[in-house]
Amino acid sequence: YYYVPHIAVSRFFGRQELIASLQTFLLKPRGQEGKPNVAVLQALGGQGKSQIALELCRRLRKDCRGIFWFDVTSRATVERSFERITEELNQPPITLAEDTESKVKFVLDTIKSGKSGG
Repeated sequence: YYYVPHIAVSRFFGRQELIASLQTFLLKPRGQEGKPNVAVLQALGGQGKSQIALELCRRLRKDCRGIFWFDVTSRATVERSFERITEELNQPPITLAEDTESKVKFVLDTIKSGKSGG
């Protein structure tokens, strides 16, 4: 599964060392507790965080079972992200409840199980 916006710049340059470091870190085997490796990009607006994340997603696509982009600008955009990802994961389609909580549960359960819907 790969749900990432197509808003990357056509020619990404610079930050190669940072991206390589993030790629290595995120692909490391999980620790004994089985928790995934998590990285956070933090900086002022306009510093290139989104472009770094998009480039990292592009590079990791072949190495990961799934990559999903959540727009967390507001509660409404988070809900829309879950709705879109639900549609992506629900193949072949099965009947799902329309409420957001059901969609969130479906997405999380599907990601945990590694299987698609239906």
